[in-house]
Amino acid sequence: MRGARRIARLALCACAALIALGACSKARAPATLQRASKPDATASLAGRVLFAGDPDALSRGVVFLKDVDAERARNATSVKLEHVNGRLVPSFSAVERGGELTIVNRDAIYHSAFSLSRPNGFSFRAYAPGTRVGLRLSEPGVIRIYCRIHEGEAATLFVAPGPLARPSHDGHFAFREVPAGRFLLGAWAEGAAGVSREITLRAGERAQQDVLLVPARGE
Repeated sequence: MRGARRIARLALCACAALIALGACSKARAPATLQRASKPDATASLAGRVLFAGDPDALSRGVVFLKDVDAERARNATSVKLEHVNGRLVPSFSAVERGGELTIVNRDAIYHSAFSLSRPNGFSFRAYAPGTRVGLRLSEPGVIRIYCRIHEGEAATLFVAPGPLARPSHDGHFAFREVPAGRFLLGAWAEGAAGVSREITLRAGERAQQDVLLVPARGE
């Protein structure tokens, strides 16, 4: 009998120990989850471009960010122009540096796109209907594109040094999920003098910044 009672007491002690261990594990669980969570390492930026000139110029404008401290690896976008009814369309577009420009001939005649804009100048030999030509854009800047065969064809392409946004008709723009850090916030529009200024975006911040453009000299 004594041996049976002793075994029973040992069994009860073991059960109590297992229950206590489970309770401790549950008590520690919230702390473990809390350590696993991390603060958001990105920020957002919104604002408005104000232009003391032709309001329609904002439809041919762009806002961009350039990282001050380091070049960040990004999936650069591409942009496409088309020859349609003797015109290059769209007449204005923008792409991030490192992106690809593709030009497609949708007409039933030959075309020959070129640009003298440095450092992104290029020249394509005359290409037939249905032909697709292109190149990678490695440097930021404004590119004026024309056709050697048809004098009236023209388009403008802005190559931004970093993430870009196109302002709405009333100038509003927004960037989302931008890595925290120091940036140059810049803007450019047709007929305006480009501007830029340094800003700092902190993790989790929803920043607001407006940009003022003024007409370029001679405009």
